[in-house]
Amino acid sequence: MSEHRSAAVMFADIAAATELRHSVGDRQADAILDPLLKAMTEIVIRNGGDVLKSDGDDVLAIFDRPRTFVDDAANAAVECQLAARAVGRKLYTGLGAGVIEFREVLGRPDVSGMPVNMAARLHKLVPDLAGYIFLSAETVAHLRPEIRERARPYGVRPIKGMGAVDVHTLDWDEAVTIVPTRFALPATSQTTMIVALGLTYAGQMLRLETQSPAFMAGRDRNNELRLHDDEQRVSSRHLKIVFRNGAWILQDTSRNGTWVRFNNNSNQIGLLGDELKLVANGRMCLGRPFADDSEGRFTVHFELIKK
Repeated sequence: MSEHRSAAVMFADIAAATELRHSVGDRQADAILDPLLKAMTEIVIRNGGDVLKSDGDDVLAIFDRPRTFVDDAANAAVECQLAARAVGRKLYTGLGAGVIEFREVLGRPDVSGMPVNMAARLHKLVPDLAGYIFLSAETVAHLRPEIRERARPYGVRPIKGMGAVDVHTLDWDEAVTIVPTRFALPATSQTTMIVALGLTYAGQMLRLETQSPAFMAGRDRNNELRLHDDEQRVSSRHLKIVFRNGAWILQDTSRNGTWVRFNNNSNQIGLLGDELKLVANGRMCLGRPFADDSEGRFTVHFELIKK
């Protein structure tokens, strides 16, 4: 027997748990991961939810309190991220909300429906990039205003079995906020003529002229700028820079994204398959947010050379 009712779903997966088990063995890994899983379970319950499944390194939680279930799931997701960070771990997290089918399978409670699939697809939307809470614009619309204002557009993404989905992130840590391009661009003078773009990386200084061919950066040796990354979060052909219609355009072509910060704006702009006009001097971080590159090994500085 089954029933349908409105609820929210949270998928949360501890990043690099499999690698940890291979490195230190199951017993020691359990000693590290189990306290975090216990804390996540307590967080879910405290926010009015139930943990439906917990399988070694992940949690599937359901929230169905009337009127507050979406807020409950969002609050739990934020608290779980903070709990993970406190012990040096990161989470992949996805949220979904809507009408869910509750049923029993082989005597155990189970759920199904579009919100469950949405949360499952979103929690690892970007491979190898943990530390974010992904949710759809439809889910964002059901958050109360003070939580909704922390949602940031991430862009329309093709989601398997669901078509194009307007994806948002929920800001839980200002240090890793992804800001939509159209809201983050600083002002630039319309009378200034840009004649070149200067790039600085690991002591290298490169100058791109407006008539230069497309400039590629990534791990591949054939790129104009090659970056070495043992974690392979930098893609082989990670990004392209071209001069088009009087402006330098950065095009992300990677699997894990590129982050940009202009010098006169503290916000980060997260790109994944997107492009961005470089309208001021700044820096870009390949394959990870700036907070994950404290040594600057994957950060390229850029400077607009004007006439």
